[in-house]
Amino acid sequence: MPAQGIRARSARRRSALQKLLGAKLLGALPRLDASTLLGKRFFPSLISGPFRHGLIGVLVFAAVMCLVAAMASWLRGGKFVHEEAHGHAGQKV
Repeated sequence: MPAQGIRARSARRRSALQKLLGAKLLGALPRLDASTLLGKRFFPSLISGPFRHGLIGVLVFAAVMCLVAAMASWLRGGKFVHEEAHGHAGQKV
């Protein structure tokens, strides 16, 4: 990505956080705290833990559901064939 694009994206992110927090709140904070909140590392470090935890939970749940489905399929037995496939539909056996 060109340097201009990176700067523009950074400016948009900073602008969005400034709008979200508001000038009054940012003005009340010490300059170091305000720059930390608007910096590149604060938000990613804030959400990375919960995101990782949620992602692991979803992947474990999916793996367990696959195992449950495989077990149900194994317990069910052989291949299911519809009666219509063999032309026995409607005939008494």
